Amino acid sequence: MSSPLDQEDRAAPAMTVEEIKNEIRRAATLHYAALPLDELQELEALLSHHQDVLHLALLPTGSSLLHRMKGGLKKVVARCSRWLWRRQVEFNGAVAENASETTRLLGAMDGNVLELVGAVAALQREVEHLRGRQARSDRKIAAMNAALMAQRWRQARTTVGQVSNLPENPAPGPTVDCFLLESQLRGPREELLQRQRVYLDFFREADKVVDLGCGRGEFVELLEAEGIPVWGVDVDPDMADYCRELGLPMTRADGVDYLADLEDDSLGGVFLARVVEHLPPEDAARLFQHCWAKLRPGGVFVVETINPDCPAALAAFHENPTRLRPVPAELLRFLFETHGFEVQTTVYTAPISGESPPCVRFREGVVGDAARYHDYALVGRK
Repeated sequence: MSSPLDQEDRAAPAMTVEEIKNEIRRAATLHYAALPLDELQELEALLSHHQDVLHLALLPTGSSLLHRMKGGLKKVVARCSRWLWRRQVEFNGAVAENASETTRLLGAMDGNVLELVGAVAALQREVEHLRGRQARSDRKIAAMNAALMAQRWRQARTTVGQVSNLPENPAPGPTVDCFLLESQLRGPREELLQRQRVYLDFFREADKVVDLGCGRGEFVELLEAEGIPVWGVDVDPDMADYCRELGLPMTRADGVDYLADLEDDSLGGVFLARVVEHLPPEDAARLFQHCWAKLRPGGVFVVETINPDCPAALAAFHENPTRLRPVPAELLRFLFETHGFEVQTTVYTAPISGESPPCVRFREGVVGDAARYHDYALVGRK
């Protein structure tokens, strides 16, 4: 049962905040002039202290003192944290707004990048198309120039009524215009000079080299520029006149007949490019036999032909109707070895893709990337 004193305490009304303020005002000394600022700050601090104590005192009576203190402390902390929370909410809103704007800008940038990539790809395709057109135009111009030169030479031969250095019994000529076809299929002369440069190292020590089937004389020109004694041989009269107009040493003759007139063991090297695929098997064997006889011991023998392991080269093989059959590397190696030559190196040239190196050399056999190259050659020694 409650004591009378407790009942009296409960009956007494609790002091309100306003009553506490009035009590403080009565306790303070009144002045007619305005209070100094530091004194006002002290009074404000005292008021705030009594306010916090009052909040703690007015908590429900059923709660423990610790619980009432915790509740009051939470209110004080909440009041102090209210400003920070408001600033945090504002900051979070600004971050969310900026993130949304950044996402929008990144999306627009992605679209611009994709559009730019598509434009670059289209431009690259257009450049490749223009390069192809330029290459075809260059080939047509070269073919037209070749046709004009051939016409001039033929007219001159008709007018003179003879052909210089014509053998007594020349082999029957081909049924197609080999000079014009060669100019069109082999491409610009400058390209062939660059491709055949790879063979120069094999002839550095040769003192006399014969280029059988020299065509437009590209390899003859390369050897002569290096100071290596060389002579070109070709049966086509237009090829002969073309080489002579360039000032290159050459003879118009059949290759086998030319070799037959040379002394045995008199040559340091023989070069044979794009010839063997035009020969029947018996003529190829006869040519290899003469090359063996005329080369001195240690002489170098290089034979280049179209690579049948390259699908693109094989598909274009019969563009020239004078080609009889492709010569696989193993067959060519067989011809080398059965005629006494030791095969030392296989060289692949004329890559069909710009991603491949200009040439590759291998000591033994056919390699896995042989299909990437249009031409190949075997290098052997006597």
